[in-house]
Amino acid sequence: MAKFSCSSIDGTLCELDPLSYEDSKKLLCKRVLNENEEMHSELEDVSRKILEKCGGIPLAIITTASLLASRPNKTKYEWYTVYNSMGSGLHKDKSLENMRGILYLSYSDLPSYLKPCLLYLSMFPEDYEILSDDLVRLWIAEGFIDEKQGSNLYDLGERYFIELVNRSMIQPLYNEDGSPRACRVHDMILDLIISLSSQENFVTILEGPCHISSACNIRRLSLRGSKSNSKEEQMIFPATVNISHVRSVVAFGDAVEWVPPMSRFPVLRVLAFKSRSRNNIHPKDLGSLQHLRYLELGGDLKTELLEGIGNLKLLRTLDLWGGFKGELPASISQLRQLENLLTGTNEVKFPDGTGNLISLHELSCLSLDESPNTLAELGNLTKLRVLTIYGLHKNQSYVKTFLQALSNLVNLRRLVFIGDGTCSLDYMPDQWTGPARLQSFHGDSVTFSQVPWWFSSLSELSSLSMWVNLLRQEDLKLLGALPVLRFLDLKVDRYGTTTEEQLVVGADHPFRSLAEFKFTHYTRCWLEFARGVMPKLQRLELVFEARRREGGGFDIGLENLASLTHVTVLVDCDGARMKEVEDVEYKVRDALDMHPNHPTLEFSRYCEGSEESEER
Repeated sequence: MAKFSCSSIDGTLCELDPLSYEDSKKLLCKRVLNENEEMHSELEDVSRKILEKCGGIPLAIITTASLLASRPNKTKYEWYTVYNSMGSGLHKDKSLENMRGILYLSYSDLPSYLKPCLLYLSMFPEDYEILSDDLVRLWIAEGFIDEKQGSNLYDLGERYFIELVNRSMIQPLYNEDGSPRACRVHDMILDLIISLSSQENFVTILEGPCHISSACNIRRLSLRGSKSNSKEEQMIFPATVNISHVRSVVAFGDAVEWVPPMSRFPVLRVLAFKSRSRNNIHPKDLGSLQHLRYLELGGDLKTELLEGIGNLKLLRTLDLWGGFKGELPASISQLRQLENLLTGTNEVKFPDGTGNLISLHELSCLSLDESPNTLAELGNLTKLRVLTIYGLHKNQSYVKTFLQALSNLVNLRRLVFIGDGTCSLDYMPDQWTGPARLQSFHGDSVTFSQVPWWFSSLSELSSLSMWVNLLRQEDLKLLGALPVLRFLDLKVDRYGTTTEEQLVVGADHPFRSLAEFKFTHYTRCWLEFARGVMPKLQRLELVFEARRREGGGFDIGLENLASLTHVTVLVDCDGARMKEVEDVEYKVRDALDMHPNHPTLEFSRYCEGSEESEER
């Protein structure tokens, strides 16, 4: 793809091999048309003219295509409206101004509710990885998301994020299960929104030593420090500068050390330190921020800093990422509007009364080592959407209490377990059901005795990763019946057992929606794929020990996975001879050669040292 540099003195783009017309058309059609849909003949002429104005520049094509895709109808009249709005385009004049003009069209076409959400991204430096969850919380704290009848603010925020992705205004970064994790902003789009933010006095960006006019009316402040600056150079806020109207302060790098005293921000809604701070905020000042909705602090903070936090009655997010350890103040239980309580370690003690935080949407991480009493209060948090819990495996009485609380968490979407041990989630009677709206279950750090039977009621589960001691044929039948399961990472423990060495993924459990499957096993257990199963599976990863497959073939029905495009095989060579490992690789390649799609193969070995020493 073509790339650009904005460094030329005359303001022109440095062109590197623009796309051909055919490649440009493919890129346009991929974004605008549905799969297997062909461009209507009446659109051929106008699409050619649009692509000429895009000049083979991928960013221009993608943003223009997204603009066309947002139109309700695919008619030549609507497409000519876009064409006529593109100015002279980039066909003859590839200047930054013309490129910005094309990008501005996409910005202008945004609905009014998305424009401030996009402009807010100018708070972040170039190439910064912006976590989607953080961004939605910031939008909510700023009041950019209006609650509509029957809609949750966080659901709306996620939709706003996806809409910006679909309009190619942000570049998404995905989790391995396909869910959006974060985003970046293309430098040219960032250049545009910084310019717009400056014109509208939306965001003020300060980098390194600089001086502010006393007449400047700052609404949102993005501070970016440089370690090369001396302390004297960083004192850039003289008393004559009025910062009393600032609503947001986001500080990066060592800029966290030269944020002005909190007393100068009487209406502050957002305070986010994206680097480790050194307790340069006075506890009394922090407690005086009556309008604060969002507080993010990192580093090894002193407990005393949070003494006045009970005064922040409007606080919605408290994010203590980094190395905070110790006990949260008892006054935190008074924050009835708190929606996100996030700690960066499992060494934080929650006070009694945490169950009073009835507005909580996310609690991460609840450590049962530190806060066993909070487990009994968990069932009060009926609005909880995300829960990360540590130490469940250490006491079986914890599991019963947890499962009883889980039945009350009717809004839970994501459940994450942290720890190192084994526990069972099958203590409840047959009539008991799990949280019906659960979409993601991550138990990578804990080994479960088996797949819980109540998983069969999780009709919205789309992502599942877990270790199990026991894998049975009925477990595969249960999981295969989940209607929207898209990602499955299933691991069988090396000390576990199975009822059979060969388990069949058959027609009675088809895994209809599964797109990616990872199967790790350290037993003799193996899978066989029957005809018609996993019709949407594209990526398959197999992890096993070479010595366990000695004498075993790979005629396991890979050819029956009709959509398979990529296979990853990771072989544990521990205790195996070189010949055995090479034999495994040969058999895998031979099996894939029979597949009609000829999927790509990524073959890796680990623990090769032990295999080599045995060979010697």
